[in-house]
Amino acid sequence: MFNKKNVTFINEATSTIYVFPMQELVPTLLHYGSLEKACQQAIEKATTPFEYPTGTHLLAPGMVQEQTYFIGEGIAMSHYLTKGKQFVNWFAAAGDFATAVESFHYQRPSREYLTACTPIKGVFIKRGDYDDLLQKYRWRSLSVR
Repeated sequence: MFNKKNVTFINEATSTIYVFPMQELVPTLLHYGSLEKACQQAIEKATTPFEYPTGTHLLAPGMVQEQTYFIGEGIAMSHYLTKGKQFVNWFAAAGDFATAVESFHYQRPSREYLTACTPIKGVFIKRGDYDDLLQKYRWRSLSVR
């Protein structure tokens, strides 16, 4: 259920109620520039809450990333495999965006994995909603990784 200050959702598997404080997302965005109130409200409306267990692949090689994730709790990492060895690109923790930039922005198949290192919770914005926000409010990219 959505309200102006929080996004609330229930994990049906565990009956856990999680309230994601939207006040964490907007101040993070304000570090990159100013946002008019209507834009802040549109961003809040465009978000969808998520909760994933450790080991969940949010993205795998060959997939095109269709949403940008804002991490509220937990840690995710971007990594790739070469000759059977894992190489880490970056980690995203609470307050960070987790996005394979090339895949998301240019709609190209990813060469990397985006994986939950711990249980993660937060919100995501779908690519179509993201594009609508960019066009309507002319703000710069959300993804900083």
